[in-house]
Amino acid sequence: MSPEEKILEIQQYALGAKAATLKAGELLLECQKQGYWSIYRDQYGNWNGFLSSLKQHTPSYWNRVMRVAKAKEDKALTEEDLQEMDFSVLFALLPLIKKNQLSDQIIAAARAGMSELKAVLSQDKAPRPIEYATCKGCGEEVKCKRCGERVVK
Repeated sequence: MSPEEKILEIQQYALGAKAATLKAGELLLECQKQGYWSIYRDQYGNWNGFLSSLKQHTPSYWNRVMRVAKAKEDKALTEEDLQEMDFSVLFALLPLIKKNQLSDQIIAAARAGMSELKAVLSQDKAPRPIEYATCKGCGEEVKCKRCGERVVK
């Protein structure tokens, strides 16, 4: 087998593993919603105990995969998005999805990779000028009655 064929084989296995993990996340989401797992409550105790029984990953990891599956179900992410992004990027998007702050710019950056995503997200954290409270009547900045400093909004 040539090196190119070996690399192609590796890529196919990696894509298959990712697809299988995403499918497992979808099935876990359904299992949790429908309560199917509860027939094993005596054996596992709770949901995280059930997830621990899966062995390949931690319950935290499986819960994040389920949140990715939920994002797909809710149409926050498309199948193409899932194929383009690796799990670290998908997991980084989860807080933004939860806050409904996912934009086309962020998705495009996430498709490009983690470094692009971080660059776009860091722009949002750039220092902003301090805004001071102003009087609605005259427009002057409001000062603290005790110390005389301007009041920050």
